[in-house]
Amino acid sequence: KIVLANGKEILFCCPKAMFDLYFRPFNFPEYNIKEEKDFKQLLVKDYISGQWIDAKKALYVFGSRLQGPKGDDLIPVRNKDVLNVYMLKYGGSRVLTFPDIKKRGFGLIKFLDMP
Repeated sequence: KIVLANGKEILFCCPKAMFDLYFRPFNFPEYNIKEEKDFKQLLVKDYISGQWIDAKKALYVFGSRLQGPKGDDLIPVRNKDVLNVYMLKYGGSRVLTFPDIKKRGFGLIKFLDMP
């Protein structure tokens, strides 16, 4: 979910959908997001515990056997210990941090939507 500076909370079905709004807020004019400071907090659910965690501190697994509600996704986990458990259970070809995802931008999200 995203918490905006104005206090509004926006829920998403998956990290991929959240990053879509984060990278392309102009496609969602109803939220009136103009700049980075309009985002107060980005949260994702740790896959193993189900608890909300800071999206900017999470680790994201790419290429595992699990998919999100919208197909291939970036599965968030809270730390390296949880990451190791996840990888043993579900695999994964790559681990990304928030800065990695931000650097790749919307192109990564679009890539996840390819058939």
